[in-house]
Amino acid sequence: MAGIIEQDFTHWCKPVPLNDDYPDKFDLKCITSIEELNTILNSYKKEDGTYPMMGFDTETTGLDVFNDRLLGLSFSWKETEGYYIPVNETNKNELLSTLKPIFENPNTKKIGQNMKFDLMVLAVNGIALKGELCDCMIAHYLLQPELKHGMDYLAEVYLGYQTIHYEDLVGGKGKKQLTLQEVPLEKVCDYAAEDADFTYQLWEKFNPKIKDSEETQKLFAMEMNLLPVLAEMEITGIHLNSAALEQYNIELTRGIEDAEQEIYKEAGHEFNIASPKQLQTVLFEERKLKPGKKTKTGYSTDTSVLEELAMYDVIPKMILEYREMAKLQSTYVETLPKLCDANGRIHTDFVQTGTATGRLSCREPNLQNIPVRNEAGRRIRSAFTAPDGKVLISADYAQIELVVLAHLSGDKNMCKAFTEGTDVHRSTAALIYGVQPEAVTPEMRRTAKTINFGVIYGMSAFRLAQDLGIRRMEAEQFIQNYDKFYSDISRFKAESVHPKHCASSTTSMYGIAGHSGGHLLR
Repeated sequence: MAGIIEQDFTHWCKPVPLNDDYPDKFDLKCITSIEELNTILNSYKKEDGTYPMMGFDTETTGLDVFNDRLLGLSFSWKETEGYYIPVNETNKNELLSTLKPIFENPNTKKIGQNMKFDLMVLAVNGIALKGELCDCMIAHYLLQPELKHGMDYLAEVYLGYQTIHYEDLVGGKGKKQLTLQEVPLEKVCDYAAEDADFTYQLWEKFNPKIKDSEETQKLFAMEMNLLPVLAEMEITGIHLNSAALEQYNIELTRGIEDAEQEIYKEAGHEFNIASPKQLQTVLFEERKLKPGKKTKTGYSTDTSVLEELAMYDVIPKMILEYREMAKLQSTYVETLPKLCDANGRIHTDFVQTGTATGRLSCREPNLQNIPVRNEAGRRIRSAFTAPDGKVLISADYAQIELVVLAHLSGDKNMCKAFTEGTDVHRSTAALIYGVQPEAVTPEMRRTAKTINFGVIYGMSAFRLAQDLGIRRMEAEQFIQNYDKFYSDISRFKAESVHPKHCASSTTSMYGIAGHSGGHLLR
């Protein structure tokens, strides 16, 4: 069936027995002079002036590439060999000048682990990393998306070695933790040089697996081409109009206070809205609402429960609106201005390995979760601005999930809607309401849109009724009409979750692996 094939990668990722000869087997050296560095570089230099494949890593005082200092660089050109070069204010300029031609040589292949960070560290130090780039973390992510991708895990599972853990090196966590520059040089050398060597060795393991599949090769090339683009985006950052958010914070605070008073008025008394215990009393004892799932502290008052209760009482809906405002205030309106640099720009961290589905994510801060469909979200988004003389462009695929669904299922009615340029939501609305397309109202279209995107992800009639505020029987009729009109989509969904397609591992149509764990894929 198109888009889903049976495949199992577990045969090659079983843990390797730990090697007893570590660390005696390794040749890890600390380079303390430019002369010594040049001697080693010349020993690996080819006749054409290039160098063999190189594993490398950077050591810094922290994870802030803009403000933390470069402490050292480590390299490996051969399995079980690694070199570490400490960087200080005395040797930094000469050292980076010596290494710059290697890093910027387009014919020298570079291997890294979480390479985007190293690329950015080098960039802020005046070096543009060039040539073929291979990130072991991304390679493993494409091969085993649902497993861990950190160095400690990869080295133990695939190489049979337990790494020197950073926490052991600096002495745990808290105030007594040392900084890396306070750790004896010989220990830092072993830690850093080992990382470069393990990176080199891991690529030797992963490269053949990447080459096993043409689709995985294409995906890896795409991800590695994207990596420097993301690094440049992070370094550039995005400008935030903090003054606009400060003004909105005043309005939001007033709105939260007004919402509190309305809730108190409806309840007949004041109570701590943030207290689950007090909210349980109001909802289930005073309002006599039917409780749902139970927790250790009583009946749940989480979002899913309140959404269901909102169909029967006004207070749960008011609580949800109150929580939304409070969350926006604490997560974005008050926090984002504090994350700006001196130029008013925010530098988020784009993550290529953060989701099992292949979706790009971001963190610190997460800018992808800012609401888009309500006024509050639009106010926050409007605070992101372009410098004078430039504009921000928003681009999005129109109804991309439905386009992919039409392609995979081959449904003639949905394919026709897209090929003829018809509004697919209007077509669906005409179907489920039994009217001509020109008679479809905006409200009908919104309902159809909910159905189009909900049903393909397995939305039940109960949830659809909840979302649309309609009777369950009416929602069931909508879904039946939908399944009848888009019959090939119904067939595709049924075949996709058939037991014969539910192996321990599957891949998407572009080769991204996903493990079902024996459960149906939905």
